[in-house]
Formats: sequence, C-alpha cells, structure tokens
Amino acid sequence: MAILVCHMLLPQLLLLLHMLPHTAAPYAPYVPSSQFQAQDEFGNLNYGYANLNSAKSETGNTYAGVTGGYSYVDANGALQQVQYIADGAGFRVADSRLPVFNPELPVAPTFNPEPLVAPTFNPEPLVAPVYTGVAPESVQDTPEVTEAKAAHAAALEAAAAAAADRKKREA
Repeated sequence: MAILVCHMLLPQLLLLLHMLPHTAAPYAPYVPSSQFQAQDEFGNLNYGYANLNSAKSETGNTYAGVTGGYSYVDANGALQQVQYIADGAGFRVADSRLPVFNPELPVAPTFNPEPLVAPTFNPEPLVAPVYTGVAPESVQDTPEVTEAKAAHAAALEAAAAAAADRKKREA
C-alpha cells in the first residue's frame, strides 16, 4: 500500500522539484600545495612546503648551520613573514611581527643653555642636642610589673631554700 501511495505522489514531487530554483552544488576548490625534502650523506638538507595559508623552506648543513623562513596568514588576514639563520654566530631572526625603527617618532628635547637654579634649603640653622649632665627620668614600674617581680623573687627564695634543705639531708 505504501508503494502505491508513493507511486501516485511521484509525479507531483517531480513537479515541485522542477519549480524550485536551481543552485550549483557547493564544491571544495582546488588548492595547490606542495612539499619537498632532500638530504645527502654529507649532512646537507633542504626541505619545505607551501599551501594556501602558509609556506616554509629551510636549507642547511649539519656543520655550518641552517637558514630558512616561513610565512603564514594570521587571524587578521595579514601576511606574517619570518627569516632566520642559526649557525656558529648564534640565532638571528627577522620577523614581520617585531617592532621596526620609525624615524618619525618624536626626538629627545635639546639642551637648554639657561642655567638651572637649585632649590634652596631652609636657612634656619639646625640645633644639635647638647648633653646637660642630667639623665632622663627612669621608667616607673606599673603595679602589675611590681607584683610580678615580687612573685619571681619569692619563687627564687623558695627554690634556694629547697636546694639548701637537700644539701643538709645529703650530708
């Protein structure tokens, strides 16, 4: 029964499909890319790749170092390029992301020939302290400190008496 219903609706479905606007089917565009590598028994090498978004190449020698570079399109759509050398003198790089010298930046101020005036010190003379032979007043103990000193002295006397009593027993 289902086959019969589908068979009966087929002409109407085909008519509806012909009434729809025709659009081209989306396809993946062909993007050429390549890669290469070469190396010999003397330590020489040469390799790299290239595609739609980036490229890299490097040549070098096991003993002399390498030179190379790479480039890519960053998130802002700008092409970034890096060139480098790594050898006995170290690693050196030229990068499009590094700051460069801008000669149009403001220059440092020029020397002003007018003499500068130093700030003046308070003209009142300083007075040094003078020893008068009188000592400062001694610190007075609080009642709590006086009480603690008395309790400590009593504890010392009790300990001394206990030690003397032990000596009498031992003799």
